[in-house]
Amino acid sequence: MAIFGGAVIPPLTGRIADLMALRPALLLPLACYAVIAGFGIFARRRYAAGL
Repeated sequence: MAIFGGAVIPPLTGRIADLMALRPALLLPLACYAVIAGFGIFARRRYAAGL
């Protein structure tokens, strides 16, 4: 995931910024961070439950 995130997401963000504007382009990294945070919350709940 780190390779994908570092190799694909930044150029894709730049491409979206070139085609549209910077504000919509920054929604892509925001979505990625939301997925990471969601996974962290999910994993913490499973770890706390002892699963």
